[in-house]
Amino acid sequence: MLLGGGKFDAQAVAVTAGVLAAFALSVPFDALGHLVARGLYATHNTLLPVAAAFAGFGITVATTLALVNAVGVLAIPLGFTAGTAVRTVLQGMALARRIRSAELPATRGDVEADAAA
Repeated sequence: MLLGGGKFDAQAVAVTAGVLAAFALSVPFDALGHLVARGLYATHNTLLPVAAAFAGFGITVATTLALVNAVGVLAIPLGFTAGTAVRTVLQGMALARRIRSAELPATRGDVEADAAA
């Protein structure tokens, strides 16, 4: 870390580095989650992304509380990662289901085949 010194000793630098590394685990889930949520909104559904966000928040709190005695401050980013992953997976499953059940518009080939028949 660049700011090590004074009361911010080597132990504080190590803890900070561990917290940042644990938060880094959540970055792919968080980035993908925003994209998947927009996909759900594009299907004119606002309930599913919100429900998934509440479920993810619940997992974040539960995981953090379950880990805090074992890993200390690392429980915060690990809980956030777990909650973000759950939110993203739930949104992805909902989007996949909505896409599978969506009626697709006719393509040019479909129109030409119907005209020839």
